[in-house]
Amino acid sequence: FGKLGDDGCADPCSDRDLARALLQMVTQQSVLLATAFAKNAGCIDRVFFVGGFVGEENWIARRAIAANFRSLGGCAYFLRHSDFLGALGSLRCALRVAEGR
Repeated sequence: FGKLGDDGCADPCSDRDLARALLQMVTQQSVLLATAFAKNAGCIDRVFFVGGFVGEENWIARRAIAANFRSLGGCAYFLRHSDFLGALGSLRCALRVAEGR
């Protein structure tokens, strides 16, 4: 993305190319973080991705995450109601913090 600000770029990128590159960048970073946490927890063979970003309609993100995670030796799972389950996970974390105070 650093060369986008350069006016001397001979081949301008289409909006589709930019969207694809941004999606790839976000999914790769998500997978790297998930891999590091999963290896630390000893569960690289079963990592669940939840949240609105990996909803059923966003199959491109799911495919990219699965491919990137597989290349690092992991197995990614996606749940049907991932946005709802992501909210439940956030609520559980917030309740744990509140109990600790």
